[in-house]
Amino acid sequence: MTREKVALAEEHIDLESVLTDGRMTVPVPEGAPRIRVRELDEWCRENGRDPSSLTEEELRRFAS
Repeated sequence: MTREKVALAEEHIDLESVLTDGRMTVPVPEGAPRIRVRELDEWCRENGRDPSSLTEEELRRFAS
């Protein structure tokens, strides 16, 4: 194993030791809109669009 791979493996081990509940996200700020990501992804795939290219108006249909 190269030093880089060893360092990466050690980082992975350290990361696993601090992840106790399986969550790997940042908490959403209070009042922030929630996006229905699965619906957004499905719509983008069906329409050949990249999510980053959507306008605010287009994104609103996926907000809850």
